[in-house]
Amino acid sequence: MNDGERICFEELKESIERCIVDPEPKNLIAIKAYENAGFRYLKTIQIPEKEEPEYLMEIKRRNYLIRPR
Repeated sequence: MNDGERICFEELKESIERCIVDPEPKNLIAIKAYENAGFRYLKTIQIPEKEEPEYLMEIKRRNYLIRPR
């Protein structure tokens, strides 16, 4: 888990309502790891300045707090 992910999970416990990450669409290992952590697919978007689309995943605070550990 990187620093950004660690901060996200800490803040989910305290204050923020949701956290969004954007793993590379081809990085199936990262996507699976995020799914295992409770993240769910949100949508895929294309940013004009980037060649590859952005694969957005989110976890909501209420889902994080009730997920099995």
